[in-house]
Amino acid sequence: LAIGLAATSVVVRVTGESDWWICIGGVAVVGLVNVVNFMDGVNGISALHGVIAGLSLAYVGADQEQWLVVVGLALAGAYAAFLPWNINGRMFLGDAGIYLLGGTVAMCIVLGWLRGLPIEALAGSMVIYVADTGVTLASRIVAGQKWYESHREHTYQRLNRIGLAHIQVTAIVGAASSVCAVAGIVAAYAHGPTRTLAFAVLVGEVGVYTLARTRIVLPDAADGTPS
Repeated sequence: LAIGLAATSVVVRVTGESDWWICIGGVAVVGLVNVVNFMDGVNGISALHGVIAGLSLAYVGADQEQWLVVVGLALAGAYAAFLPWNINGRMFLGDAGIYLLGGTVAMCIVLGWLRGLPIEALAGSMVIYVADTGVTLASRIVAGQKWYESHREHTYQRLNRIGLAHIQVTAIVGAASSVCAVAGIVAAYAHGPTRTLAFAVLVGEVGVYTLARTRIVLPDAADGTPS
């Protein structure tokens, strides 16, 4: 929270924007740090996501925000270098790696948005992560479960629990995030039917991924049979 508030405060003071941006920055950092933390439950998933988010942010900043290109490529390069060690479970990101990813992406989105870049292009790569976390949290609250307790109810975790290997789950989530990142960028800069189609693809991808959880039959914890 302090990092988000401090970083946004500096930019607000320099640009003369409204102080409301400071609150947005603080909430965004706290929110995405936790979202990424919740989603880091299988080998390689968040390292790959760091590459996708970094490349997406670098592309969005290419025309007018060179700082975003530098940060995006640095982020993508760092997580790409770590991915081979992480994909087989030899090393893990841990809190340090997760907080770095969530906090950096959050600040890039907020500061890019503050600078006038389209939010759909900036945040497209994070939509699947946010949707999975949000739907899982809402479903647990509705079911009367203790939402603050650890669990394995995320869509990606359910995919792993029915037998998909870590690398398969990582590939599915990575592919879905890539589609949303590209669709967000196209929706931001295209016009007419192309823009509408891009938004449809974005919404459709999120819908397919999040609704998949309702179609996954989990094995019973006691004997391994479907419940």
